[in-house]
Amino acid sequence: MSGRTCPSYKDSEEELNTAYAKFVKDSAQMNGAVKNAKRKDLQDRISGLQTKQTQLNEALETEKQRQLAPIREKMLKAIKDVAKEMGYDHVLYKESAIIFPAATDLTNSVKKKLGIQ
Repeated sequence: MSGRTCPSYKDSEEELNTAYAKFVKDSAQMNGAVKNAKRKDLQDRISGLQTKQTQLNEALETEKQRQLAPIREKMLKAIKDVAKEMGYDHVLYKESAIIFPAATDLTNSVKKKLGIQ
């Protein structure tokens, strides 16, 4: 996870890094059974941390979509209203089409409708 992280995730990650460093340092003195048990424990902890990271990313994406939904709805309504006012049946995103002449670009009209300048 980049940027800000959940404190408990960060703590778990640091604990895992410490445990791994200890395992690497002490593994030469461990017998095979102990080494395998410690290795499995580390693998299980890594798997758990990856699961936690996935859950945090999914929760973040869900919250992002929840917060963007009303903004997206307002924007789409403004686009539909401007298109209707100007007599357009179809509106394309600038990035997906080449628009000529520039006068047919609805961006400024939509921004005005939304109160954005």
